[in-house]
Amino acid sequence: MAKENYFKRLPRRKDEYFIPGGVKVPKPQELEIALRMFKRQLKEEGKLQELRDRRYFEKPSAKKRVEKDRAINMQQKEDRRRIERDKMFVLRFKDPNYIRPSRPKRKPRTFSR
Repeated sequence: MAKENYFKRLPRRKDEYFIPGGVKVPKPQELEIALRMFKRQLKEEGKLQELRDRRYFEKPSAKKRVEKDRAINMQQKEDRRRIERDKMFVLRFKDPNYIRPSRPKRKPRTFSR
């Protein structure tokens, strides 16, 4: 009796398939879209990264070192960005002939049929 309840099927419409991660596929033709959504969900939840991390045993001290190095790198990157932004800000006020660099122009879209 308990096994029957354990393997009970989820109710669904005839034209709808179900992937266990929580992505509903309305039509079989849209399977690629559903897979992309499923991968995005896994990435946001961190399931794939957790699987990769647990693939091999890593000592707690090594984990701490990796996390510390990652945090240091992120902080350095943020500092570089802040310095660059401050340079641009200072240049704008010091140099009266300063012209803000413009974005490169995008190519116009062409639709082929």
